[in-house]
Amino acid sequence: MANYEQDNIKKVYLIKEASRAGNLLQKIAVDGYNDKIVMFLNIDLEYEKIAELEIIKENETPHYGGYIKEDWFENRFKGKAANLKLEIVKMSAKKPSEIVAVTGATISSSAVVKGVNEALINYQKYKDEIR
Repeated sequence: MANYEQDNIKKVYLIKEASRAGNLLQKIAVDGYNDKIVMFLNIDLEYEKIAELEIIKENETPHYGGYIKEDWFENRFKGKAANLKLEIVKMSAKKPSEIVAVTGATISSSAVVKGVNEALINYQKYKDEIR
């Protein structure tokens, strides 16, 4: 699916299943605080929601930005609608589009949200072709 790869979207994989619509998996690399943050975003095509976010490489500051790789941060993205533009907030999420940043790691948190938003835009741009 090289046609769908651009800028920070490094790889795109369509995972089809016989009984359902399948998933779109995108590998994303964005600039973090210290280095590139590399992650996979898995979108459930049937429900048009984020199925999973997994940070696979980061070199952020330990005990601050390094927490972006923890399940409790990654799970903040799970279930978000694929048509949202996510935004970072510092205290608590009041809207479905809000993701609470890791305390003391706003740059790292914002980089992850930026990458996820790019992947969501990429999905929206091509979803009719993919489905």
